[in-house]
Amino acid sequence: MWRTGARLLVAGVIAVASCTRPRTEIVAVVDSEVAWGPDQRVQSVSVEVRRGGARGAVRVARTIVLGGGPGQAQLPLSVGLVPGDDGLDELVWIEVRGCATTSGCATGAAVVVQRALARYVEEQTLELPLLLASACVGATCAATERCEPVMGMRTCVAASTARVRSFPGRVEPLVGDASAGMDTPGIGTPDVGTPAPDTGTPDIGTPAPDAGTPDVGTPAPDVGTPAPDVGTPVPDVGTPDTGTPRADAGTPDVGTPVPDAGTVTCEPGLTACGSACRNLAIDSSSCGACYRACDLTNATSACQASMCRVVTCFSGYTDCNGVAADGCEADLRTSIAHCGACGRACAAPAGGAATCSGGACGQSCPSGQSVCAGACTNLMTDAANCGTCGSACTATQACVAGACMSRCSAGMQYIPAGMFLMGSTLEGPVHGVRLSAFCLDATEVTVTAYRRCPGCTAPATTSYCNWGVSGRDDHPINCVDWSQSRAYCQWQGGDLPTEAQWEYVRRGVSGRLFPWGNDAPSTQLCWNRFPTPASTCAVGSYPAGEFGLFDLEGNVSEWLADWLGPYSGTPDSYVLNPIGPASGTLRAVRGFTWSQMRTSDSAELMRASQRNGREPTVPDNLLGFRCAGVAR
Repeated sequence: MWRTGARLLVAGVIAVASCTRPRTEIVAVVDSEVAWGPDQRVQSVSVEVRRGGARGAVRVARTIVLGGGPGQAQLPLSVGLVPGDDGLDELVWIEVRGCATTSGCATGAAVVVQRALARYVEEQTLELPLLLASACVGATCAATERCEPVMGMRTCVAASTARVRSFPGRVEPLVGDASAGMDTPGIGTPDVGTPAPDTGTPDIGTPAPDAGTPDVGTPAPDVGTPAPDVGTPVPDVGTPDTGTPRADAGTPDVGTPVPDAGTVTCEPGLTACGSACRNLAIDSSSCGACYRACDLTNATSACQASMCRVVTCFSGYTDCNGVAADGCEADLRTSIAHCGACGRACAAPAGGAATCSGGACGQSCPSGQSVCAGACTNLMTDAANCGTCGSACTATQACVAGACMSRCSAGMQYIPAGMFLMGSTLEGPVHGVRLSAFCLDATEVTVTAYRRCPGCTAPATTSYCNWGVSGRDDHPINCVDWSQSRAYCQWQGGDLPTEAQWEYVRRGVSGRLFPWGNDAPSTQLCWNRFPTPASTCAVGSYPAGEFGLFDLEGNVSEWLADWLGPYSGTPDSYVLNPIGPASGTLRAVRGFTWSQMRTSDSAELMRASQRNGREPTVPDNLLGFRCAGVAR
């Protein structure tokens, strides 16, 4: 019954093939829009042919494995059906199931099902197309209905509405198609009413003798010279001798040549594709070329003017680029370029990525970050979005673990990053300096603060030293050398400030002449008690400077971290966080002291660029210090 492109003729078919009348036959042509073959969605087809209708007796039930290998068939398949015992009155019911495995399937487990109910027309060969359409995948039509794809949409209609048309070619049925007993013939297995000849070595010239009475007296004639027993013709088993010897299965009756199934004459406008004629302009299984099926991406497709076109897109997909060969390439549910609609692109936040979920745009950031004002930010550390978006810390605060905290330890002032010209014509050269933000003690280190340092050594206690003197706890510690001063700052987690840091805070960013402003020195600082000085002053007794720092002038001079040496910078470039020379004999000291006399050149001695140096191992009652630290 099945025909896949080979030319098959067997004993018992000659009576049909040799007739002069046209054959009464239905050729069912099975094809698929769904991808088929090994590892594809449809790997085999199961076929049932019934008598009379959906509930009639089964004539054929077979499974065909699809592919190009041995024992496999390729689509389209052509099935030749000829009338059985009921003759022309017989209705032919056929169901084709596309199966996801090579072992076939039941109707309920099929990927796609197609059905038809047709009737023979005397002396006409009719083609019955059975297309496993993409639109019919998953369709649940009733047992007596077929799935009809209309403009890409599936519709269940009566199986009797199947369209038939004239078939221009010819499909040779296998053994059993023309016999009376053709209920369930198998592939390559003849009907039991017509014994199959020995296909390995057929006796071409001698008709088969009666199976119960072998002709032992007549030697086999030469194969090239047929010599039937003319006087005593032996009838075929189950077939009376009518005077016409049975032809050999390999040699058709020369009076009625059987056409080669691979050579098909088609009507104008049709092209022979195997055993079938196809309209390549509209046939979805052979669009523009034989067997080039329309199976566009994410779409139900159709052949229009020899080109595969999208009929309808699968749910959630659409065609945004207008390229037919791409099918419905855009998934509007997940595409960041076409989220919810063609051309609706999702914006990515700075430092993050755009997302599309369910057709709605979103934004994602690296782990631990959130989107604030179109940018990914860490709410644990971002001072502009501390803890929550838009919650900003002040300039003197840092965001620590999602909370605004002072950038500096208690008792220190935050000094923002800045640039300035350091030095003067007297302390040259003038050169550019750029400083990172840092912290600096608001006051000089006091006696009380120094006393808390467990590893610090005691200062000297000579004249005018504050260590051990009653009533001096809130005065600056003095009589300490450079190493003692630095050891205290390192215990606090910092260090002595550099010359550049000290001069920057002394100058400020507003161009003041003195820490308190532009007024000449008078009563704004602790000084001018000579020749009968009492002592230093309590820290913070006089107005603070621009950055909230006290006693940058007056009280005690301050040890700095650098060795005293020449500057090396230039005014046309800004050196980042400079430090002094690698070695020297004097450590840098800055600031006017409490014991200096008030003279006409006092203001000159209080210039911000004024430099001094002292031997680092020699303490002095005029020398104290303050500490610098790293800002959060």
